[in-house]
Parts: sequence; C-alpha cells; structure tokens
Amino acid sequence: MNKNEKSATLDEAELLWIEAEALKPLTELAKRSRPFAIVLVVLLLTMMYPYVEKSLWMIWVILHGLSLLIRSLYISYLKRAHVEKSVNYHFNNLLIIGSIALIWGSTAYPLLIEGQSIMRIMVLNIILVYGIAATIHLSLHLKTLYIFLTCYGIGLMGSVLVIMVFSPLKNHAIDSLVVLIFLLLFLFILNKIGIEINKSHIETLRLQYNNKKLIDSLTVEKQAAINAIEIKNRFLACATHDMRQPILALDLYTDMVLKAPETVPLVVPKIAEATKSVISMFDALFDLARISMNQLQPVKVRFNLEDIISGLEHQYQGVAKEKKLELRVYYKNTNRELLDDPILLRRIIGNLLSNAIKYTETGGVLLVCRDCEKHGCRVEVWDTGLGISPAMQKAVFSEFYKNPENSGTSDGFGLGLSIVSQLCVLLGHKLTMKSRRGHGTVVSIRLANTAVLPIVST
Repeated sequence: MNKNEKSATLDEAELLWIEAEALKPLTELAKRSRPFAIVLVVLLLTMMYPYVEKSLWMIWVILHGLSLLIRSLYISYLKRAHVEKSVNYHFNNLLIIGSIALIWGSTAYPLLIEGQSIMRIMVLNIILVYGIAATIHLSLHLKTLYIFLTCYGIGLMGSVLVIMVFSPLKNHAIDSLVVLIFLLLFLFILNKIGIEINKSHIETLRLQYNNKKLIDSLTVEKQAAINAIEIKNRFLACATHDMRQPILALDLYTDMVLKAPETVPLVVPKIAEATKSVISMFDALFDLARISMNQLQPVKVRFNLEDIISGLEHQYQGVAKEKKLELRVYYKNTNRELLDDPILLRRIIGNLLSNAIKYTETGGVLLVCRDCEKHGCRVEVWDTGLGISPAMQKAVFSEFYKNPENSGTSDGFGLGLSIVSQLCVLLGHKLTMKSRRGHGTVVSIRLANTAVLPIVST
C-alpha cells in the first residue's frame, strides 16, 4: 500500500467515524423529544381550532396524528441493536424526518387560506419556530438537514403557491407572493445557519477523532512498553533462577578440587556438564537476541541431510544414555542433497531432540527423516515423555514459557521451542505438533520450501 492509498484509507475511516458520531445526537433527540412533540402538536391544533374550517382542521389532526405515529415507530426502530449499521437505516431516517417536516410545513395552508388575525400569526410563528429549532438540532448531520429543509420548504411554499394560484382575489395573490418571498428568505437563512453550525460540529468531531487516535496510539505504546518491561523482568527472573544452579555447582566443584585434588577424576565430568549447561543457556539467549534484532540471516548451501542427522545422533546419544533412554534414528529416502541453511536446521533439530530427552523419563526418542515426493522432506521427533495437553500446545512455543504441567523439569529458560518456531518461520518451514498428556509428543518439520537436489558425484 503506497502513501496515497494509506492516506485515503485513513480519511475514509475518519469520515465513517464522523458520520456515525454525527448521527448519534439525532437518534437521542428523537427519543427525548417525543413528549415535547406530543404537547406541541396538541397546543398547535388547539390554537388552530377556532380559526380554521372544521373539515380542514380534521385533515391536519389526522396528519399530525400520523406524524406522531411515525415518530413512535421510528423510536422503536432506533432502539434495535446496531440499527445504525443497517443498509436501510439512512433511507428510513431521512424518509421519516422528511415526512414529519412536510406535514409541519403544510400546516401553514389552513392558516393562510382565510383572513388574518393575531392568533393565526402566532400559530404560524410556532410553525416557523419549529423550523428554526429543528434546523439547529439537525444541522449536526448535513444530509438529514437538507432533507428536512427541502420537505419543510415544500410544505410551506406549496401552501402559499396553492393559495396564490387559486385565489380569486388579486390582493390575496399579491400578499401570498410577499409571503412566498419571505419564506424563501427564511429557508435560505435557515440553510446558512445549519451549514455554519455543521462546520463547527464537524471540526469538533475531527478534533475528537484525532484525540482518539492519539490516545489509542499512546495506549498501544504504553502496552508495548509494559510488555517490554514484563519480558525483561521475566528474563531476569529466569536468568537468575536457572543459571544459579549450574554456576553454584561450578563453584562447589571448584572448591572440592582445591580442597581435595584427588577428587579431580570424579569432579571434572560434573564441571564439564555444568559448564555445558551454562553455555547452552547463553546460546539460547544469543539466538533469541539475534532473531529479535533481525540479525540472523539464513545462508543456503548444498548439504546432505544425513550428515546433520548422524552428527546429532552422535551428540545426543550420550545424553540419552545418561537418562537410560533409547535414541533411535530412522531414514527413508533421505540420501539426497538439500539447498538450505545447515547450521540453522541443525539448531532446530538439536533443540527438538534436547527438549524431547529432557521431558522423557522412560522409553525413548525417535528421530525420523522422510523424503516424500508430495510433501517434500520431513523431519519428525517422537518421544514417550510426559506429553502436552491441547490447552498448552500453542503456549509452549512462546518465549520464556514453561509448562506448569511438567513439574520437576524447570531447568533452562523455556526458549528451546520458541527458537525452533522462530527459526522455522525464518527458513519458511512448516512446524506442527501432536501430543497427548501421558502418551508422548511428536513434533514435525516439513521442509517443503527446501530444494531437494541430486547428489553431485565427485
């Protein structure tokens, strides 16, 4: 997405938000103003009664009764959940407001058709004041305002035009023309007032939108900072807890050697084991740091997968034997060369083997390598260990995560599977896991994106 498209998307989001916020006061106004509308209609019709022919008066009683019914149905419609998202919402909103405006505007007709009086003028003023009040409130949403003024104006001027055209009296026609000019000026002023109020309101909404965006941005940044602090605290807690044991062991073994040199043959293997543990922890942290800073770039070369597998088998065979576990390797059609990063791939498989041995107490670990024509090369690590419940299977690939179900296996930072996951993403390999609590685990890596090449004879 280029800069112009991104800007257009942001503008569209802003316009949609402003549209929604501009409509909210209108829906609230419709709900709150129903009692006032009933009182105003009753007052208007009562004041009209002595001065309007009874048949005309009954027509406008029916019309205003219909307007109140429409308003009530409209309010019921607005109370439905998420009605503003309905496709028909804007059409219904404008249709209902337009109908009510037309009825109110046309109410001027029975007041103008006969002689003038102070009471008639007062009732006409009520109709005009209604137009002013409605303009002020509906100006929050310009489209609604235009519909209101159009229908209200048609009602007002239509009444005057009918009287002017069909009146047999010349003076009456001239008076109607003067009233028509006055109403045109009145509607023009209402339109100008509504536009100015709308501009001010829209500017306020724009400021609110920008403030909302700023607050959201600050909230995201604050959460990111909190998360960074939490990760740092978790790292420090893990580092101090998990490295304390092997370092204290090194200190203890060194002290034993200094005090009793004859114990060197017994203590040196233990020193070597503790040293390897510390180095392994530092390697994990170093890998994580390089991945996080995007400093780890794969270097793809030709190599034979079986060379890596045989090296790992030799490396972890002794570790498995120390726990009285059986480590087996099974090959199927893998005597071919790959084009990939052998160092990172070795790190991935090594971490999986180390993890499998760590969480397996009885039975063994199986490393399987398959070369399938359909799915490419696949590496699988099976174990007969503790297993992982379905609820925990996603979490185990998170940084610094240690499965609370596996008590007694708290050594390490909880970075092994996280590094495996991130390296697989870096190399484009698919990582999957299947496990049952108490029945062991199988982790599979599909090297589908890795080119399989025939071995070059030398």
